[in-house]
Amino acid sequence: MQFVDNVLIRLADPASRGALFTSSNLELLAKVAFDTDSMSLSGPFAAIFDEVTVGFESIPSSILTGQIGVPGSAETQTIQLTLEGFGSMSSARVDAIWRGSIVARTIPGLVPIESAEFSWTRDDIDRDIIAALGALPNEPLLEQERRMRFMANLKAGHHNPSTVTDESFNVWLEAMNVSSVGELLTQQGGTFKAGVAQVTFPPAPLVFPAPKPLPVAIALMIRDVNASVSQLLNETRVARQRLSRTGIEVSVEPWMKKRFPFVMSWVLPKDIFLDDDWPGANPTDRENRAATWLGEQGIGLVTITL
Repeated sequence: MQFVDNVLIRLADPASRGALFTSSNLELLAKVAFDTDSMSLSGPFAAIFDEVTVGFESIPSSILTGQIGVPGSAETQTIQLTLEGFGSMSSARVDAIWRGSIVARTIPGLVPIESAEFSWTRDDIDRDIIAALGALPNEPLLEQERRMRFMANLKAGHHNPSTVTDESFNVWLEAMNVSSVGELLTQQGGTFKAGVAQVTFPPAPLVFPAPKPLPVAIALMIRDVNASVSQLLNETRVARQRLSRTGIEVSVEPWMKKRFPFVMSWVLPKDIFLDDDWPGANPTDRENRAATWLGEQGIGLVTITL
């Protein structure tokens, strides 16, 4: 049996349709439909199928705009008519419409701060070096002495001194746009005011994130491994225009930040990314990169291995 027919039959059967979509597939579809980063959502993701229409027909239509008025009167009224069955007859096969929900997990939002303590030190590192050695040594010993003392001061005010490492200190210097402690001190006139903050949060509650259904409407376009990307993009554009007039979108709660009224989804065999003409180092990389740019177009990529 061909890939398209195989997937369509499984999708039509309530007992098998859920197994077609992995948690990763559903997460990607949710990210296309919603701004999930700002909604604090996590997996695992699951599907709820309230309504699945297979063999959906995308009917062409045209919009007729004009004006009507009473003969002899200057008053007119603008009207707009949608004419079903007229317009471009371009092929735009939509294999199924899924209306339902993608169930995600809500991550707890704001966590109260129990306490916050701040400690500040103003250090004259070169003065300390002179007191210890009698004079400032030449480079590179001078930088070594400055670095050692600076890190010692930071560790002294830190609740977990082991986190102040050479690597983390280098990252911090880079964030300050300097390459050495000497350069930093020069910018600060020989002294530097260092601060350490210790913030305490309450223990995390021993509860699992609550499930939250995200209402979705998804138009599924199932194609085989030989599908033409350019043709499918054109069909997707035409189908989106036609479907936008049918009212397939679903209502959502105000806190859910929708990115698109409904999602167009390409359902493709996973083997399609064995083709090294797709940009990417390997099949997984190719699929991830394709999913990213398709998602920006409101297209959710679903790959299936049968």
